[in-house]
Amino acid sequence: MKSILVIFCLTFCSFCVRAAKFDIGQLAKLVNVSDPQISPDGKSIVIVVSRPDYDADLYRSELVLVDVATHKQRVLTHDRKGVGYPRWSPSGDRLAFFANDANDKPQIFAMPMTGGDAKQLTKATAGVQQYRWRPDGEAIAYATSDEAPKKTGPEKFEDGFEVGNNSFLTNAQQLPTHLWLAGSSGGETKRLTSGSWSIPVAQVPFGHDAPFTWSRDGKSLVLVKLATPYSGDANDSTLQVLDIASGQLQPVTGRHKYESSPYLSPDGNRLAYLFPHEGKMQNGADVYVLAGNRGEGTNISNQIDRDMVRLAWMPDNKSLLIGANDHTTVGLWMQPVDGKAVRLDLGNVCPSWPGWWVDLSVGPMVTSHLPAANHTIRWSFTIFQTHPPNPQGLRISIRRLHLSS
Repeated sequence: MKSILVIFCLTFCSFCVRAAKFDIGQLAKLVNVSDPQISPDGKSIVIVVSRPDYDADLYRSELVLVDVATHKQRVLTHDRKGVGYPRWSPSGDRLAFFANDANDKPQIFAMPMTGGDAKQLTKATAGVQQYRWRPDGEAIAYATSDEAPKKTGPEKFEDGFEVGNNSFLTNAQQLPTHLWLAGSSGGETKRLTSGSWSIPVAQVPFGHDAPFTWSRDGKSLVLVKLATPYSGDANDSTLQVLDIASGQLQPVTGRHKYESSPYLSPDGNRLAYLFPHEGKMQNGADVYVLAGNRGEGTNISNQIDRDMVRLAWMPDNKSLLIGANDHTTVGLWMQPVDGKAVRLDLGNVCPSWPGWWVDLSVGPMVTSHLPAANHTIRWSFTIFQTHPPNPQGLRISIRRLHLSS
């Protein structure tokens, strides 16, 4: 019998249960566990563990590898600033992650899981904002802001700029964000897009997923294109197909606004994305699915009266796990492409970090030891709870829920 492993995180502190009061002194004991990533073989999970450092006024984070069967832990990173956003290579032999370089800018590093030092793959002057592995594991597409033009002579002291349709707090010229390609073993990087338009600016994993997704053959990307890099024009977002060889862009739907979160199915045959209900932003976002990468597709979450913020394909290519704010918590639904959604019973668990983001990871099909009744498939969900018995360690418990589908 087969099941699917899905991970989402919450932070739990032992003193929160025992103590009747929570005072300011206990804040330093909080341990944040976030951004769980299941390995392609389903046997391990990488999580980001962060602790506050009040002397330095920042959070110290590290990557921790957890064995699903034994819960044994191994710290993967040491003495690095800005560690986060771990992502497995498609084969699971390497792990990419963010860490700050000597200039305190986030760059992509990759470590071999068989042992050895992590290697820096990018040297983006403005730092890397998002990235995704190419399906063959030989390259990574990443987004970074363009560099400001170099000024010489008296112009170096001219810092005036046109604010445009931007925030009144903007204190520098807003530059476009574009896509680049880096080899998984390092070396030269290649620019994929350019122009006055922009990829959405988002520092993952703080409430955003990468706004681009690879085709299965690695020959194209579906991305979100903004007309300008100005925040006031953020609604002018459209889905575009980028041909890697030619650099040409082609629109997916023909719309001119409000499209976001493209996500191709594992087999590459379907594209899911978010678009407002009836095309009106005030109605909240629905999930649309289309065959291939041309056309508007079908609204598959129309019956769920919630503003969807996250979607993830299941390995069967026939359904998605979708999430949204739901009253005072965050809800998850199993949404078939051509069927009725099923709300997951999460009990008192809220899979949200930070604030409104739905923090989860979908793993591969794995063998389930549950008894099969009429060949019913059960989807397996794992919930992390962290119990810090001391400042140096974590004790992680994993609790399983099962949903028949």
